Amino acid sequence: MVFGHSTPAYFSLGQARALTLAYNSSTVNPTPVIFLDVSNPPGSSPTAYSIQLRRASNNSLLTLLNGSQTVYYAPSTGIPVRLAVALDAQSNGLATGVLDVTVTVTAHLASGNQSTVVPTRVLAVDQTTG
Repeated sequence: MVFGHSTPAYFSLGQARALTLAYNSSTVNPTPVIFLDVSNPPGSSPTAYSIQLRRASNNSLLTLLNGSQTVYYAPSTGIPVRLAVALDAQSNGLATGVLDVTVTVTAHLASGNQSTVVPTRVLAVDQTTG
């Protein structure tokens, strides 16, 4: 949610002046979102997809917005399917900045799981202090 409010103008040194206050909820509780276009492995029909995020610096799993370290999605017949994974930057101790992460997408198949790991970056802007 983004909200702005301007005060009525006042005059100072012969010029009209006003203040504008701005609020952006995405900077109060930062929740970076990563979007992925996922295709089924050739000749297969997954029963589900799962996604995990890890810090690239120490390989630790990050807690996602659902409160877990893994999020599951039902498969789609559309190829590719767009999936989104969001994390709560504050609960993971992420300060404002860029974080290198690895995204693991696993296709759950009757014959076994097939995972793909992709490096990316997320940006967190946390203005709860300051």
